[in-house]
Amino acid sequence: MDLEIRSLSDYNNYQAMIDIWNHTMDEMHQVSYNLFMQNSILDDNIVRKSSYVAIHKGTLVGYIILKTNKDSLLINNSQMEAFINVILVDKSFQKQGIGSKLLAMVESYSRVIGISTLTLGCSTKTYGPGVFGSDSEKIIRWFKTRGYRHTYEAFDLHMKGINGNLIKLENHQDVYFRKGILEDKEKLITFLKSEFHDGWAHEAIVYFKQGGDGSEYVLLFNSKDEIIGFCKLNDLNSITLGHSVSWHVYYHKIGGIGPLGVGQAYRKKNLGFYITGAAINELITQGCENIIVNWTGIVDFYKKFGFQISDRYYGFQKKLF
Repeated sequence: MDLEIRSLSDYNNYQAMIDIWNHTMDEMHQVSYNLFMQNSILDDNIVRKSSYVAIHKGTLVGYIILKTNKDSLLINNSQMEAFINVILVDKSFQKQGIGSKLLAMVESYSRVIGISTLTLGCSTKTYGPGVFGSDSEKIIRWFKTRGYRHTYEAFDLHMKGINGNLIKLENHQDVYFRKGILEDKEKLITFLKSEFHDGWAHEAIVYFKQGGDGSEYVLLFNSKDEIIGFCKLNDLNSITLGHSVSWHVYYHKIGGIGPLGVGQAYRKKNLGFYITGAAINELITQGCENIIVNWTGIVDFYKKFGFQISDRYYGFQKKLF
């Protein structure tokens, strides 16, 4: 077929890209303008010259968006890894080799610059850690035939039927929680760096750089006023649209929790339940009617609060050399 491939650097009809997404993806995974722009156009980690659009007779029919980690906090852990943020072909033009051509171009560029591993999703500001949607089985087969290896599964969990009912929480001696404030910034970032992986600390750094005042975090403190746990809150008023509210076109009055965690010295004391319940209650108080936990494997823990599996993601990765 007559196909023109352009670099994303030379293309700016972003609404056409959104239209293809929403024409091709299922009802649950419709994307809003704000989310698409945040995740796939404005993120500094996008490699624009080696992200491509496919055009047939003047009409956009597909695209692929490549990301690397340019952030100094993350680059040491993934300098040999790049990420496919999106690869999508309009459903009216599938099975014509367009997706294969786009993928081959990104793989070729990645090899040239020394990228050894390509991962689906999992980058900063992404839609999911791999393959998702109603056509997952077909897409999984497609990637497997092109040398991609299934690495793991993760789930979105959905809590509905809330009706303003708060989670009952037992008091814990010598610990307390509250919403964060700006003065917690350095303590929170230090805590995240020391107890968890760099990605969560990076998210907090970006949040405060963008003007965050700390209130999107519920923090857990010990009797010395040291941070020992945290939970990130997400809703449509958040500075950045968090992963747990990605599908806000589908869910009414959505809120999300995560990431969250408790410091190693304080685990196995039921404090995970405590901070999670506190975060859920905060979202309920704010008027959320649907609460999402994104990309987790700890399903049984969240079932204690009434969450059920609502979505499934399949991680895939390819070694290029």
